[in-house]
Parts: sequence; structure tokens; C-alpha cells
Amino acid sequence: MGDHKLPKGTRLIRGVEALGRVLGYHVCKEFPVSDGGVGVAQAVDVAWFDDAAQPYPLMIFEVESRASNTIANNPLKVFAQDNRQFEKPLFFFQLLVSGGQSTPRVAQLERQYGTYNYRLYRFAQDEGTTLVKDIVTQHRRISRELDYVRLYEVLRSTEWSGLVNALAIVDHAYGLGLRREQLLPSLIRLARRHDEVAARLPALIEAERVSGWASTSGLASWWGKTWGPMILSAWMCGRADAAADAVAWDEHLLDWQNKASFMPMFNSELALSRDYAEFMLALGGPFAAFVVGLGKARGASGRQMCDVLLKTLKQLREDWRGLQLAAWTLHLSARLGLVEEYEAACGYVDATGGLAAEDMMTPPSCVNIVDSSREEEFQPWDGAKCRSRNEFVASAQQAHARRAPDRAQLMLAVLDEDQYHLGWNRDVLAALWQDAPEG
Repeated sequence: MGDHKLPKGTRLIRGVEALGRVLGYHVCKEFPVSDGGVGVAQAVDVAWFDDAAQPYPLMIFEVESRASNTIANNPLKVFAQDNRQFEKPLFFFQLLVSGGQSTPRVAQLERQYGTYNYRLYRFAQDEGTTLVKDIVTQHRRISRELDYVRLYEVLRSTEWSGLVNALAIVDHAYGLGLRREQLLPSLIRLARRHDEVAARLPALIEAERVSGWASTSGLASWWGKTWGPMILSAWMCGRADAAADAVAWDEHLLDWQNKASFMPMFNSELALSRDYAEFMLALGGPFAAFVVGLGKARGASGRQMCDVLLKTLKQLREDWRGLQLAAWTLHLSARLGLVEEYEAACGYVDATGGLAAEDMMTPPSCVNIVDSSREEEFQPWDGAKCRSRNEFVASAQQAHARRAPDRAQLMLAVLDEDQYHLGWNRDVLAALWQDAPEG
């Protein structure tokens, strides 16, 4: 090991240190190895340990600025040690920052130490991705644990940027069987910040569907854990270019909705539990609108969800506790062109004393129906009455359709954040009314 002064070498050392911490190792820079009894101190650039109490490194990294005539000294000082003085590492990685394309020293090193757990990597030949894949492979011999988000982020950091293909390494880790159930939740989180990850989502969701939605229970938010297959299917339906693909994803949504349990997942059975009843009254309306908005109101699923809202509404007394559900039913039925359902929701709103025009056009995100009152949740009635469906459609488009929603980001936020629904109403309404036909 030398005193690295060239920026590329020091940058790579920092990258190796950061990667080791992400993978869960105790990392030491300039770790001293045995002097072999000759009184000359020697050290390796970076060493990874299982923990701080471990005396010998699991992995050793030596960074060479160029293929000089001294690069053989670094593996020699480790492999030439008596194993009673210094136990050999699980693997020794020698990293050549520049040069090495045709020098005989590289071939000689690989022949000399190729029978050991040793390998040399030339960054001038774009072997950075191979290096990190091999590091992850060695890690798999020690642990099945991996944080895909942190791994991807560190590989996109300044230290590794341009040197590795981060997604290829994530795929490699998945292929090795490292925390496979965390790939979908991790890539959903990463897709919110990285376009290249977002571009992978359709293929990932298709694979997830084929697997029987095996990983959605591991999603970060309650929404994802509970409703992940429905939300993902709706987004795939909405983004489909071909009509046949949109129909297929709408059918996948309905298949999960109607067959994932002994009864439909989204239903009007308020007697199931108090929690479910509160969910339907506070969140059933905006959730149904959210799903239909993601799917651009394609297919038959929207009508089924609107039917659930109306059946729920018919079970309620005509008082303020059903107003939010009624307001969202107005939007959903108007968007889907369901005249009878729209008139029924209007009747409920009028029978309760009415909603202010602003609350009717922009219902609240979430109503707290426990220990609350109408005055706390809604503005005072301003004399507004339900208009015809065509008039309502025109007003809703004027209020919301111009807000050009990013449906992908809306979906990702709901799957990744437990509390996103507390302020999602305008985003949901924009998604619902965008691309809606006139009247």
C-alpha cells in the first residue's frame, strides 16, 4: 500500500469503504498486516471485517494507481504470510485504476495468484461492474442480508458514478437470492428518484403478477401491503398503449379483487369490522377514485368500485358521516358516465342538507369520523345544489383536469408512504379527470 494521492485512487478507496458499510461490514482503512518478523510495518488499503472484534479481515482491497513494477508486492505481503501470523482472507481484490491493458505484469499476477482467492480488476477495461458483482457474490457466502436501496444509492454516488452499472449489480444480487422479497419494495422507493429504475417497473410488475403477487406484502406502506396488486394493476392498465393490454390488466385487477379472498377485497360489508367500516367511510371514496384515475377509467373495474360505494352509501343514515363518501361517488360516477349512480349520490348529498360548492368539487382527503363533527370536517353549506351530470363534468374538468398529474409518481407515493392519503385529494382528482371526455 502506498500513500494514494491521485484523485481516481482516493475516490475508489472511498467507494470501497462506503460499499463495505452498506453491506454491513466493519471497515478499516490502512489496516496493518503482520510484518513477518522483519520489523517493517505493512498495511492494506481497505479491509472488511464481520465486526470490530474480528482479528483478521474477511475481504481485502488494494488499489493501484497504475500497473507499475511494484503491484506484485501487495498480494505478496498477504499470501506470503505464515497463516499462524496472519489468516488468509476470504477474498483479495486488487483494483487497477488505470492502464494494465497489455502489460505482462497483470498476466503474471493472475497466473501466480489465480489459484488463491484473488482477482485483479482493470478499470481501464470497464471491469468495475464485474468487481462489484464479485464482491456481492463473496458477500453471499457470508450473509443473505442486503439493503437494495442503500446498495443502489452508494453505487450511484460520486465515488462509483460512471464506473459501474448499478442496476446490473442489483439484478445480480437478486439472482443470488439475497432478500428477494425486498426487490419490489426497494425499486418502488428508488423509482421515485431515479428514471432508470422507473423504466424497469412495468417488467417488474409483470413478474410480480406471474408470481402471484408474492412481494407486495413487503411494500413499505399500509396501502401497498393491503392493496398493492390492485394499485399496480390499475397503473399498468392506465399506461398500456394497446387496448388489449389495458383489458388484460383490468381483468388482472378484477381477478385479484374478486378471488384473492372468500369475498371481494373492496366491498360494501360494513359489518365486517369497525376498522373496515371506518376505512370505507373515511377512505373508500378517494381510494376508489385513485384506482380508477390510475387506470384512466378503462375497463369494468371502475363500475364495480362505484357500485361498492353506492351500496355502502345506501346503508348509511342521511347525515354528515356519509357526505365524504357521497361526494367522491359524485366524482366517480360522473367520470364513468353512470347517470343513475350519479343521481343517487346527489340525492344523498341534498338529503343531508347539502355540501358547500368547494367541498363538493374538491372533497377532503380524509374525514375523521370518530370524535368529530360536521363543522370540523366541512365548510358551512353555501346553498349549492347538485347540478346535472354534464354540468358537474364540465366544472370538474375546469377545476382538476388542467393539473396534469404524474400517475406513476402518485402510485409510487401511495405505495411508499403510509400518510400520503392525508393530503392526496387534489392529486387523485387530477388523475381521475385528466383525459376525461367532455360531458
